[in-house]
Amino acid sequence: LEVDELAGIKPDTAIPFKMSKQTATQKCLKWLKSRLFAPSQFKKDVKIKSLKGCYLPTWTFDCQTTVFYEGCLGKRYTETYMVNGKTMTRTKVRYFNVSGRLDKSYNDIYVKGSEAVDEKFLQRIQPFDMNDYVKYDDKLLAGFEANHYTIQPIDAWHQAEDMIKNACYHEIVARYGADEVSYLNLNLVHNQQSFKYLLLPVYISATNYKNKLYNQYVNGVTGKVSGRVPKSPLKISLAVLLGMA
Repeated sequence: LEVDELAGIKPDTAIPFKMSKQTATQKCLKWLKSRLFAPSQFKKDVKIKSLKGCYLPTWTFDCQTTVFYEGCLGKRYTETYMVNGKTMTRTKVRYFNVSGRLDKSYNDIYVKGSEAVDEKFLQRIQPFDMNDYVKYDDKLLAGFEANHYTIQPIDAWHQAEDMIKNACYHEIVARYGADEVSYLNLNLVHNQQSFKYLLLPVYISATNYKNKLYNQYVNGVTGKVSGRVPKSPLKISLAVLLGMA
């Protein structure tokens, strides 16, 4: 993944839109009205101010990864003891050393190619089925917008590597049933790395509430929705109080 090898590359593949603008609008409205903490007035009067189909530049990465790890993990346990003739309990942690190897195969790790969509929202409207990929053709863009990538692929790869490392970290902790981590060092070795420059079909909508704009994102194939909505402080406070109760 050398920077000079990636300059000026064109999209390799794209996933065509399979959902009409009308259906995407209906999906988005249904999602907006179902938001638990959105103000009631917003959900009652919500309207889509605008909705456009846009092909988002995205990097996808494949690799075989071997993780060598060593660390110190802990499991909580409860012990009883006596105080003035009364039985008391306390929680303690029993630490143990771990080391080993984890072999993983990753296909199509998505990393956004521009700042048009917040990464967390791109992740939330996945998956995009790899069987829907087609070879890129300019004709696909008819009637839609398309953004060129602004995040360089080498930088996107570093983000993908962070995702892999985070996933491996949690898998190792879960493997040992650990409740606490004193430390856990990971050394990742990647093999058979490859990447694609892919265009993903996403409808981007906009809604207004109290003179503030909120964007939503709709998967142009499945209709899965994510995005921002206004939140009612009263509803959130009531939920917190109920939880405490």
